[in-house]
Amino acid sequence: MWKSLPLEYLRDVGGELISNCNFSLKTLLHLSGLPLFYKHVLNAWQRIVAHTPLSKNRVENEVIWNNKFVTIAGKSVLYRSWYEARVKYIKDLLTEDGNFMTLNVFQHIFSIKTHFFAVFMAFKRYLQELEKETQ
Repeated sequence: MWKSLPLEYLRDVGGELISNCNFSLKTLLHLSGLPLFYKHVLNAWQRIVAHTPLSKNRVENEVIWNNKFVTIAGKSVLYRSWYEARVKYIKDLLTEDGNFMTLNVFQHIFSIKTHFFAVFMAFKRYLQELEKETQ
């Protein structure tokens, strides 16, 4: 019971998923109803788990959802239908040769109808920024 109350507040950011995300309170959506105590708990957790992946392999193994580096209009995202279709990591959006899937390939593999151009642009921007930093 003690856990179900905070998870209900975190439902829109994936509930327990948030504990695996590289998030920032500044980029998370849907926290307006979260009591101050739980915001403090999330802030403390954020400071413990926050990191900047500095290699392509680490980036590819980042959880996409609520990721402070993968944003659209300055906010991180959670597409529940994608998450439920087992799209969790950036590597899930890549082909075997390391390129981003096309929309048709993505829709065929995950059986999701979507217009995901904005999400892919966020991922590409993130990877490009990482490459600049590591050169």
